[in-house]
Amino acid sequence: MTTKTLLVSLALSLAACGTAEDTTVEETPPSAAAPAPEAAEPAPAAEPAPAAPAPSAPAAEAPGDTVTVAALREGFTADEDTWMNTTRTVTGLYMNSTSMDGRLNNITLVASRDAAFNETVMCAFGDDGPTSVDLTQYDEVTVTGRVESFFNRPSLRDCSIVAE
Repeated sequence: MTTKTLLVSLALSLAACGTAEDTTVEETPPSAAAPAPEAAEPAPAAEPAPAAPAPSAPAAEAPGDTVTVAALREGFTADEDTWMNTTRTVTGLYMNSTSMDGRLNNITLVASRDAAFNETVMCAFGDDGPTSVDLTQYDEVTVTGRVESFFNRPSLRDCSIVAE
């Protein structure tokens, strides 16, 4: 059989299969249809997300209350407006100090011995700063000062040392 004969035979066979296609669709009578599934039980309502925690400390503190360097930094980062220009008493570890014209200019407090530099708080004294402090690195110290922003981090201005 040649290719031409094969193609003609195939074409005739296909043509003989039917030229009109049956497009009728048989519908199932409603009585014979499958029963409707029972209504699914509604999904339980999602529980609301828990409320966000409040800032670390309120704007006003009772006299004598102190915050740690870490609490000051966390609270300031969470809500700078609440902390700005408030007077705070802060306890931390003495890191270092700078002096100018025979008086201390500022001291730096760190949260812990393992803390990174960005976990410090600078405490600036102003014109009436002490001439020196009897502190060694990592001694605990408590200071009081007014919270300000220094390079987008909390710092204390007009400080005084409360306890060495």
